[in-house]
Amino acid sequence: MFRQVSLLLLVTMVAVVMAACGGSGKSFTADQAVQAFKDAGLEIEGVRDITDEDVGTLVPKKHDSGKRFELPSLGNEIGGRIFVYKKDSDLLEMKKFYDDLGENAPMLFSYTLKKGNILVHLPGKLTEEQYEQYKSALEKLK
Repeated sequence: MFRQVSLLLLVTMVAVVMAACGGSGKSFTADQAVQAFKDAGLEIEGVRDITDEDVGTLVPKKHDSGKRFELPSLGNEIGGRIFVYKKDSDLLEMKKFYDDLGENAPMLFSYTLKKGNILVHLPGKLTEEQYEQYKSALEKLK
């Protein structure tokens, strides 16, 4: 009887740990996010793989991969980034980093969107309406 209870307790603990480490569910690729924006008719041009230069030297590199894209209507070399993370804790840390940056220095304000394992970083030059359009498109990923 003791063995059965011990085994049941062990299985329950493993299930709880696995659920806690599971992140926020389904995983997506940066290409899926790009396609979602295109399907919604949103501006997204010059899409390419993200580089360390795109992230900068002062920003922690926690992402696994990503895409950089341009939004020419906002100006030369202004665009967004789509980061893909393996760990939800890294994604949440970076979302907080960008959100806090904008709160502490309004001229550095930017928008962030989270969907599964993806963090989208958009320039603060977007209007609230434009931001909502990108948000809506990303939320439609299944």
